[in-house]
Amino acid sequence: MQTTTPISVAYNLSKILFRICEYLGILDEYYSLSEKYMKKTLDFDIGHYNSNINPYKILWVEPKQITKVTKRPFPPYAPNRTSWFGKVENGNWDTRDTTPLRSGYEFDYYKKRLKFQHGTESFEDTPIFESFRNHFKCGIPWEETEYYQFYCDYYNSSKAKNKLVMYDEIYQKIISEGYKTQNNINPDFFPRVRSHEIMIDIGRNGEFLFAGGRHRLAIAKILHLERIPVIVLVRHKLWAQRIQTLSEFNSKEDCLNFKNCNEQLLNHPDLENIFD
Repeated sequence: MQTTTPISVAYNLSKILFRICEYLGILDEYYSLSEKYMKKTLDFDIGHYNSNINPYKILWVEPKQITKVTKRPFPPYAPNRTSWFGKVENGNWDTRDTTPLRSGYEFDYYKKRLKFQHGTESFEDTPIFESFRNHFKCGIPWEETEYYQFYCDYYNSSKAKNKLVMYDEIYQKIISEGYKTQNNINPDFFPRVRSHEIMIDIGRNGEFLFAGGRHRLAIAKILHLERIPVIVLVRHKLWAQRIQTLSEFNSKEDCLNFKNCNEQLLNHPDLENIFD
């Protein structure tokens, strides 16, 4: 049986080690060891279906594979992003048409954010993506986008413009340097550094559902990047059960003899290590 450690103890230890390793210049070693330690000592829902699934593993996927948005209550990562890693949830949150507000977030600000980030079925139909596409592909000034108007509801026009200009810098940096993981551009203690990546949920049939990281996903789609790093928050219970069924086989070859298994399914990024 897996030995579990209180999350607060593990996180506090990780913060201390991060500062030490940052000072010593050995953050790569820190991230590798922290990931192994957290996976081994903390209890995760997905671990009860397959112990080989790493809740902190970065999946490299094609941006075009992320088409729909998750319909879990908005914000889907509140109140603490790291608490969602490795979660398994049942229900119709991957198939329903509307996204409810999370309890305690029934304010106008979150209602407007819901509309901009998760108010449509398709990510590319959200006002945020349309604003980014209009600006970067069509050359429309930020001031003429819907996203600018959203910011102006909360900031003066100068601050709203400055916040959007920041995305111009990110866009150009990705063009010149490529898309990098947060370990490399925004070091933070583990596992919080993972919560800065693009976040997805996985639906009952294995489909990727956008959950967070809207600006970087929009840029990745506009630039037609081949692959980007993402982190999984919640897996649907039916998907987790499928993982459990497939992992009962000794190897990929044995699994392919099963009537409900095929090469395309086994090539799913989330199934990479189920036979280890």
